[in-house]
Amino acid sequence: MTRGQLSIRFINIFHLVFRRSRKLTLCYTLLAGCIVFFSLRLLNGGLSKIKVMDDVVLPDHQPNANPLSYFVETQNDGALISWAHAVNSKALLKRALSEKQMMLEADIILSDSANGTVPIMAHPPMTHSDLTFDEWLMGVIPARRGIKLDFKSIEAVPPVLERLRVLEQQLRFPVMLNADVLPGFDSPTLPLDAEHFIRLCKLMFPRATLSLGWTTAFRPEQRVGYTWSMVLQMDALLRRLAVDAPLTFPVRAVLAVKGIGPLRWLVDVRSATLTIWSSLGDAVTENDILLLRSQFPHHQVLYDLPAPLRDSLLDHKDLPQAKLSEENLRPFAKDFQPDIWERMEEDDGRVRLGTQSVVLYLPQAAIISRIQHRADGEQCMLLTGVVHFVKNLEAAPTPTDVGLEILIRATPDRPGLAAIRAYLSSTGHMELENLAMPHSKKELGLVHPQECFRFSLVDLGAEKDVYFEVASGRCDGVFKETSEDNPIYQTAIYAQFPYSEPNQMFYIVLRPAGSSQSSYVVVDRLHVDNQIEKRP
Repeated sequence: MTRGQLSIRFINIFHLVFRRSRKLTLCYTLLAGCIVFFSLRLLNGGLSKIKVMDDVVLPDHQPNANPLSYFVETQNDGALISWAHAVNSKALLKRALSEKQMMLEADIILSDSANGTVPIMAHPPMTHSDLTFDEWLMGVIPARRGIKLDFKSIEAVPPVLERLRVLEQQLRFPVMLNADVLPGFDSPTLPLDAEHFIRLCKLMFPRATLSLGWTTAFRPEQRVGYTWSMVLQMDALLRRLAVDAPLTFPVRAVLAVKGIGPLRWLVDVRSATLTIWSSLGDAVTENDILLLRSQFPHHQVLYDLPAPLRDSLLDHKDLPQAKLSEENLRPFAKDFQPDIWERMEEDDGRVRLGTQSVVLYLPQAAIISRIQHRADGEQCMLLTGVVHFVKNLEAAPTPTDVGLEILIRATPDRPGLAAIRAYLSSTGHMELENLAMPHSKKELGLVHPQECFRFSLVDLGAEKDVYFEVASGRCDGVFKETSEDNPIYQTAIYAQFPYSEPNQMFYIVLRPAGSSQSSYVVVDRLHVDNQIEKRP
């Protein structure tokens, strides 16, 4: 007899017994409750949409759920997510579950056993474990904790994803699939095959969060963290493979603090999160963690940290800047004004605006200001910013010079025909000219090329000067001020340009120069002073 037939038989019997009762209304009320109860039970899961565990209400979610929406008590603050790291044994799994940790991170490799090759929980160079992946997963499912699976070999990926696929209906909690898929700076570790890993995840278990990182190595004297080149390579990979799954980028704290600008851009344009982790031996300080927290929205960062660092973060999470000096914060001043810039053309992916920087892809990318300025001598206009010329690691190298053009006194209909053009190339060449007067003198300059360039462009208006000043220096995610090991080179050029329309309002245009796709032009800390009016 089917379940439907059983339900009908139950209703008929119930009606027969109580049809002569004076309490018919009450009986039918009880009947309705029974029908709802059995229907939900028969539909498998209707009563398990919300599960109460350890006095915490856990809503039912898909495996691609954001941990912050799953663990509602965090109030959308990643600092309140607790982690158990390297849960690779039965003892550690039992401990993590007893401590009620929210997220469990574990490493997976393949190992030979009497039953053949099976995934086990171990981190190289370890090759054995007392815990197979299947045993680990069966221990986690009843507890409904979030999990992050860190794959240490590409061969372990298919059997693990197949097991997740089979048990998908039971995985009502966050699942992260993690791998280091790109090489980090000077790291000896080989990454997993990026395309193979991502394609396997998309094919076999698409309903999970992808956690994609870089291999890491750290030495105390190392000054380079996550660079523009690294994050742009990651973004290009995701674009090429059309990745639309939820994303988090695992980053090592001691390196992340040296790459705040690039990482902030990446999570902005990808609507992703960071998972900041650290090893016990890393030279990362309390101030480093608080600086990272001060530079990202709280919902954009999860913290998988050793206990001392996490305790310090929780102690100061509400006022992270209180313990930071002005010197700590000065290089990260939020000068960029994303709301006053817009793309000049339809969005074809060549302009990537973040909240603190913009990446311009060659060719034909451009942004134009929403604000206007006059050039009548009543007010001056000051434009400042920092430029990085970054090699495209996915394109063939070419000897073509790449540069940035800044157009002031520009009109939207003819930005490249009637404007004052300031130009800076990746080799340090500078130009200043009036495009409306093609036969006028072009002012030239040269600044010693370094990692990045800081520029200032001042328009004093009328018959006064236009100044174009460029300084080159070292960049660890941001432009570094001068020091003994970081000399700054500076050059300025200027010229006078006539002005005959006192009521004319002009715009500012930034666009890359050059035809090669072998480089990106990155502009951050882009700021306009003395703005007069906003475009609607």
